[in-house]
Amino acid sequence: MIFMLFLGVAAMMLIAAFMFLHISEKQRLRQKMMDQFTLALPKDVTMADGSVAQRSFAEEMHLKVSIYLGFEPGAQHKLLALLLLTLLVAVTQLLLDGPMALLALLAGVFVLGFVIPYVRLQRRRQQMLAQIPAFIDQVLRSLGTGRSVEGAIRAVVDETPIPLRDVLLPVIRATDLGASFTESLQDAAKLHAQHELGLVALAIRISNMYGTSAKDLLKSIMLMIRQREQAARELASMTGQTKVSAWVLSLIPISIVGYIHLMNPAYLDGMLKDPTGIYVFWSALGLQLTGIFVFWRMLKSV
Repeated sequence: MIFMLFLGVAAMMLIAAFMFLHISEKQRLRQKMMDQFTLALPKDVTMADGSVAQRSFAEEMHLKVSIYLGFEPGAQHKLLALLLLTLLVAVTQLLLDGPMALLALLAGVFVLGFVIPYVRLQRRRQQMLAQIPAFIDQVLRSLGTGRSVEGAIRAVVDETPIPLRDVLLPVIRATDLGASFTESLQDAAKLHAQHELGLVALAIRISNMYGTSAKDLLKSIMLMIRQREQAARELASMTGQTKVSAWVLSLIPISIVGYIHLMNPAYLDGMLKDPTGIYVFWSALGLQLTGIFVFWRMLKSV
């Protein structure tokens, strides 16, 4: 009798645990759907019913990090980052010691965590900028068939190449969820730092507000982008020697220090074991990084 009662209690506990896990899974899926719904909408956008959709600070940061990395970070990416960090620590401790190991570790984290994603982000932005004129041209052709501006953009989004398509598809999804098309496009342009896409949104807004045709404005934007790209190519060809000189001047001191340490590891021991020598070493490193930053800003200005 006691055994049967025990089995009954155990069965009830298993059923209760299963129901709890099932409900928790449903709540998790519902919460994930709501998070995706919130992320799909622009920040502080006006909905069709007059309400204002808002994203929390955590959601805003998650969206910006996803744009910076070029993908949405998940659990597998966090695990991979932890494994890479562990491997980097092990390699630096195996090959180097003292301040050089710490310096190499910080440099590796900076390169893997910031420099490489930043370079990939800038490459995506340049690709998007190069794709915008062709996108506007397709929109103009679609407008010639009698479609509205929003309908023309919807018609050409699927034919738009990546990465510009990845920027426009969330705009279409947000519009389908009830958000304003122009506000969604303006928010996407701001998130991805595409001023030209913001001009397209501004042209559409002016067309909607005053009832004018957006063709002339879109043509002007397309011509402006192409003229600026041509001017940028000409400027890059004229300043190529200056950029190479800046790269050489930035890399020579680091290369010399690395070569000396590899060829004669004991060469810097006297300086690194002395407090004044350590101060001089870190001061020189700070000045070197400052010089690299100044050269980088000079390269960006041309």
